[in-house]
Amino acid sequence: MKSLEHIALGNNAFLFINEIGIDSDEMISQLENFDEYQVEFEKINTEKRKREFLAARILINEILRKPVKIAYDSAGKPFLINMLGYISISHSVNFIAVMYHPEKLVGVDIECPTDRVLKVAERFLNKTELLYLGGNLLKIQLAWSVKEAVYKIVGNEVVDFADSLCVLDFEPTESAEIRCSQPSSGTIFSLNYKVTNQYNLVYSIF
Repeated sequence: MKSLEHIALGNNAFLFINEIGIDSDEMISQLENFDEYQVEFEKINTEKRKREFLAARILINEILRKPVKIAYDSAGKPFLINMLGYISISHSVNFIAVMYHPEKLVGVDIECPTDRVLKVAERFLNKTELLYLGGNLLKIQLAWSVKEAVYKIVGNEVVDFADSLCVLDFEPTESAEIRCSQPSSGTIFSLNYKVTNQYNLVYSIF
């Protein structure tokens, strides 16, 4: 895999972004504790999913500087079996982001820009958001990623993206902060984002 960026978030928290390798056999050799995952890995049917699976586990080992085991809870949220801390994983096309914090919940979303998000905007944005986002492609792309990142923190508390979460209005730049409210609890989430020519990245510590 090709390392793109390592973001130190303080308090031994990190966010790593990599370009996923193209050969799963080669990636297996990079995963020190592959034997712990072999049974699970052999159930994966597609090459793309195999590479994403391996990439996430290679990265979390790199972040923590030792082999650890990732599992998933009943809601599909990843967690560490043999170590304290919280993780979040996201991948899009050939990019992957893995985030870790030893004490706090985290959520990350990485997305390769596409205008297809415009066709489904009404499914994840409420009427107020649609009004002030104004059909702006970048704002809508970032709004999707914001809700994805928050969902990875709160999980099943989010039933419907449009009704359960509300992205507060913002003017996009290359990097800044976005806020998102959860009306049912009154919670305001602060998220950071970064826009590159290859992907958009949104992440939060809660």
